[in-house]
Amino acid sequence: MNDLNHKEYAVVTGAASGIGKCVSELLISKGVYVFALDIQTIETTRVNFIKCDVSSEKELSAATQCILSITRKIDYLVLSAGILCYNSRYLIKDLPQKEWSAVLDTNITGAMLSMRTFIPLLINNRKGSIVTYSSDQVVRPIPKSAPYLVSKAAIESLTRLLAIENINYNIRANCIRTASVDTNFLSSLVKDPLTRKEMMDKMNSKMPLGIISPQEIADITWFLLSDTTSKMTGQVITIDGGILLE
Repeated sequence: MNDLNHKEYAVVTGAASGIGKCVSELLISKGVYVFALDIQTIETTRVNFIKCDVSSEKELSAATQCILSITRKIDYLVLSAGILCYNSRYLIKDLPQKEWSAVLDTNITGAMLSMRTFIPLLINNRKGSIVTYSSDQVVRPIPKSAPYLVSKAAIESLTRLLAIENINYNIRANCIRTASVDTNFLSSLVKDPLTRKEMMDKMNSKMPLGIISPQEIADITWFLLSDTTSKMTGQVITIDGGILLE
């Protein structure tokens, strides 16, 4: 296989579930060849799955070698790998350093390492588009979320800086700031199915336009990746179901 087999290539991190999975499936429907990175195995032949912990330089390097065996360039980079917490959520006064470090290692260090690893492949393409994900907690803090909140605030700043540093390469970078999205990422906070349903129903009722689906985020991701927004870079787009209007 070589560059002539596919017109466009994408790397998607956190591709095994939630937003990353929906984005991967949407890209495939657009004819894009997807390199899907995740620590969880993906049971599909529709993507080129590469098992990878994005906080590990060694594993990202190995992933790059897999990609380079197929193509020397990519068109899109979607960074959706992230965790809400490592073991549990804490008030700042009770927050263990291990909990803090684990979330930041995945959410911000992992994003930075992924950017550093794959930007050269976008540069090889002489153009490209990057999408990252933030949270409404950046502007609407929720108690017991310090590591997650800080990591997402950092992602917004890093995305803007990424846009500045790579604009001369015709590489764009934009961030989607979301409120609650109906994913396993959110429902994993509660293991009991009935309690989980109650939690999701409560979140849905608080959002004037309803809880957001992963597919809706995937559609907006494609909008930002595509040439439709070829003049847009360094922006944070908020998708909140109207909750920030309250």
